[in-house]
Amino acid sequence: MVYFEKFLSHDTIFVVWSWEECIMDERCCYICGPLTELPPDVRDKVKAVYSCLAGICQKVTGVRGFAPHEHYDPVAAPHFTPQQVDAGEREQVCKKTSCVIVVALAPSWGGGIEVEMANRSGVPVILLAPQGKQVSRLLRGNPAVMAEREFFSDFSNIECVLQCLLEEIFIKGLCQKVITKRTTQ
Repeated sequence: MVYFEKFLSHDTIFVVWSWEECIMDERCCYICGPLTELPPDVRDKVKAVYSCLAGICQKVTGVRGFAPHEHYDPVAAPHFTPQQVDAGEREQVCKKTSCVIVVALAPSWGGGIEVEMANRSGVPVILLAPQGKQVSRLLRGNPAVMAEREFFSDFSNIECVLQCLLEEIFIKGLCQKVITKRTTQ
């Protein structure tokens, strides 16, 4: 097994172990991006992209990615209360996720909470954004963000971008988890 440490800041490190251990742990990638406030015609296209990305995760890791709209879609599943959605997605991100994949399409969409949940739970984050799109420095600077990649704004290469990145991270024997080290002074 491959083990090494990469220091991110004075109090956070990534500890790397084999992908087999991640599979045994039954964790999956979590697809994170805007949905609720998108216009209906755009929303349908974006949902298809998120589902496609969940499939890419399965192709690379053997475990289908968690696309929240497939579980808590505000249109298809309006019966879930905000508290139920929070509890379900918090459980997923914090306890059942190997990597959060952020698709930053909109200026502000609430996904920062999922990134911070990932950070606090030791889950690494991959940030995907359309070419030329400005993404908040606060989001990009989150200690959990381990990689940033751009894709074409028409989504034509997003599958390839994600697949190549996931293969780089997972297939080469690397599954990363953030461990916070508390220093006593």
